[in-house]
Parts: sequence; structure tokens; C-alpha cells
Amino acid sequence: MSYLDLLKRDLEDAQAFDTWREALSDARRAALPEAGHWRRDRIAAVLAVELMQVSALMAVVASVLNALEGRAFPSLRVDTAGSFLPVRSAAFGQSSAALAAEDGAMPLMLALSNYDARVDLALRLFSSLQGDNRLTDRCAEISTERAADAWRRACAAALDLDAQLTGLAYDALPASFWPDAGKTRDLLAAAAAGEWPCLDEDGEVSMPGWAERRRSPRMSVSHLVTVVFQGAGIVGRLVDVSARGMQIETAMRAVAGDVVEIVLPDQRRLRGGVRWSRGGRIGVEMDQPFQL
Repeated sequence: MSYLDLLKRDLEDAQAFDTWREALSDARRAALPEAGHWRRDRIAAVLAVELMQVSALMAVVASVLNALEGRAFPSLRVDTAGSFLPVRSAAFGQSSAALAAEDGAMPLMLALSNYDARVDLALRLFSSLQGDNRLTDRCAEISTERAADAWRRACAAALDLDAQLTGLAYDALPASFWPDAGKTRDLLAAAAAGEWPCLDEDGEVSMPGWAERRRSPRMSVSHLVTVVFQGAGIVGRLVDVSARGMQIETAMRAVAGDVVEIVLPDQRRLRGGVRWSRGGRIGVEMDQPFQL
């Protein structure tokens, strides 16, 4: 079962939980002095779990937009984030509002209101960015900046709401919640800071500790190659390879978008485009599949 299938199941579980919430009558809570406290803990726990699941998708969208704003990967497109747009269940909004009203906690109510507003604006800006093909390059750049900023703020709002919910539900949350929640918080914090933690070095969506994916497996190697750029060649070390790409340690001053030629140890010459360049290494996507 894929990550998105699991997420869909989690959201359906949250909707089923809302039915349970309504079934707790005022009479039953009055008869059990501790039931009101127990009920708040359980509602907050379910909401905290759903928030973390949705937040993982938010971190992906924010990562893509941050990378687009920073022009980190020439071939990255806004549509990459389209399939990761978060969808909140109706139960989340209803249960959150009921919890905030019942608990009377102003910080929770403010965090919930801010989260709803931030996510709504982020979704609207993304929809506008994705659907308007009439934008000039300058307008598209401004729209990308606005959308990226909105998603960064949405990630920050999710962290604030998470703090409120987990504080209320601490005793009701299962032990299995905390490791995954910690990973998601790290992704949210990095995305809120303008980074792209959910993209790998090739610009592909990869969520550390979650649902990682790659179009082809990568194999670690160590071979000397020659990188030819603008007619000049310089020796580099091949670090890893996949069916369509390679990572090379080199002093070559190539940047994303440059076209290079790689001369392998057997003297085969492969042409490709630089996808990224940092820390004395470059990532190259080859024009054709290859094998060492």
C-alpha cells in the first residue's frame, strides 16, 4: 500500500472518529466525572495524528515551491507538488472547533484559526500558480515567491498547532506517534525556513524517513572520469550512478543547466545536463540510459 493510500485511510479513520465524538452524550459525561477530560485528550490525540499526516504533504509542497523560488533545479516544475496537496477531512475542522470551544483554551483557538487561514491562502495561491498560463516570466516569478511564502507560513502554523494539540493530548498519544511526528516536525521546520528537505539531490520528491521514491536505484561506485565542459576536460571521481544519472566529485565550475560530457574509464563518452552543483560535487542527468 502506497504512502498516499495510507494517508487516505488515516483521513477516513478521522472521519469515523467524528461519529464516535458525537455519540458521547452530555448525560454520559455528567455521569462520569473524568469522561470530559478523557474525551478532550482522545479528540486532541486523533487530531494531532491527522495533523502530522497532512503536515508531511505540506512539507513536500513547500519544498517544491522553495526550490522553484531558489531556482535550485532547472527541470523542476510546479506540477510536481500537485499530487501532494493536503486534504483535510471535515471531521478535522469540526472536531478542532468543538475541542477549542469546549476546552476554552485561547492559545489553541488562536493556533487553529491561524492554521486554517494559512492553509486556505496557501492552497488558493497554489491553485492560481498552477492554473494561470498567461503569466509573464516576471509575474510567474512573483507568484512563485508569494506561493512559497504562503506555504512556509502554513508549515510554521502547523508546528504551532501541533504544539497545542500534543500538549493537550500528551497522555493519550501512543508511543508509536512520537518518532514519526518528530520526523515530520523536522521537515516542517526546514520547509518553513526556506529549505527543500523533501527533495533529493536530483530534485526528486524524497521524504526522509517516510515514503522515499526514486525513478531508478542508485549504486555507490568510485571511478575516475573526465568531465568535459566548454571544450575543457578535468578529472573527477564518480561517486554513484543510476540508470539515468551520476554524481561526480570534481573541481569543474559547472552550474545547474550546463551541458557536459562524461568520459568513462572505458572511453565511452556520455552527454548530459547538470541538475545541481554544490560542495565540490555535481549531479548529472544523462541524455540516454547507460550502464557501467
